[in-house]
Amino acid sequence: MISIFFIGLSNKIGKEPLSSETLSGALVDKIIDVINFKCIKTNLVNHSPLDRNGKLRYPNIEEKNNGFKSLSLKLENNKPYIAVCLGKKVSDYLNNKVENQINIKHPAYIGVYKRKDTDLYIKSTIDNINAMILNL
Repeated sequence: MISIFFIGLSNKIGKEPLSSETLSGALVDKIIDVINFKCIKTNLVNHSPLDRNGKLRYPNIEEKNNGFKSLSLKLENNKPYIAVCLGKKVSDYLNNKVENQINIKHPAYIGVYKRKDTDLYIKSTIDNINAMILNL
């Protein structure tokens, strides 16, 4: 069975990867509800990188590299897989590092700035996944 990995950048403070309680996680859940495959929600960096003031920050390259080691094992253990990269930071980092990569806009961007396009975003993502499955 094909595994579909939804890969975000890093965890929100105190939350699991792509938690359903977050805007991004809730939108990913809507996609997962429609597809009939094993779906895994994860992040490139599976912790919450914090600045000196305890606020969430973007992970640095060392944190991304360390996170990729763990992610690579997950992907290897779940072949065949499709990697759905959420947002430019994840897509750019994983480019040429993983197989079967689909790059989509970050769900938080859609939820905040393009809310009226949510249904189109979900359909487009599902169409991209189905097209990739046909090519596997």
